[in-house]
Amino acid sequence: MRETPWEDGYVESFNRRVRDELLDGELFLHIDEMKYIVEHGRTDYNHYRLHGSLDCRATAAFAAMCLEHGSGSLRLTQDKESCCEILS
Repeated sequence: MRETPWEDGYVESFNRRVRDELLDGELFLHIDEMKYIVEHGRTDYNHYRLHGSLDCRATAAFAAMCLEHGSGSLRLTQDKESCCEILS
């Protein structure tokens, strides 16, 4: 059974951001044009846009750091000297 929109705030927040930041600013004349804009937005979001919740790192850089440390679960620390700790 699908959840109603108000039961999944994360998805609704994501959908609103995609709509506001990508889709509402464009007039698509062809589906290929929309695919290009969405792919460009996805690449920008994952590789270039810095995220405050990831200690001002891009998502892809943080994921690479997780893989490098051999753990899928890293925790950011308050100490700026060490960027993360591996959770045991």
